[in-house]
Amino acid sequence: MTELNPRSEGMRDAAAWLQANKNSDTKGRHAIAVNCDPTQLVDALTDTLLWVVRKQNIDFEHLLGVMRDAADIGEGNDDQ
Repeated sequence: MTELNPRSEGMRDAAAWLQANKNSDTKGRHAIAVNCDPTQLVDALTDTLLWVVRKQNIDFEHLLGVMRDAADIGEGNDDQ
């Protein structure tokens, strides 16, 4: 994983997306979604998550388990 590049277009979009989510701004999220490169947005959000996990010494496997539980999915769940 590379270091975060705060000057990238994807990172700018990711920061705006996170801010819109924090503020429950549906119109803002929609505006970002239709005006950004979705791959860059997902990559930047993923890089941000992995950077936070590393900096905060979070057990990544535990975090994935919590996320799976919250989403009610398992590792091999084919119900999707």
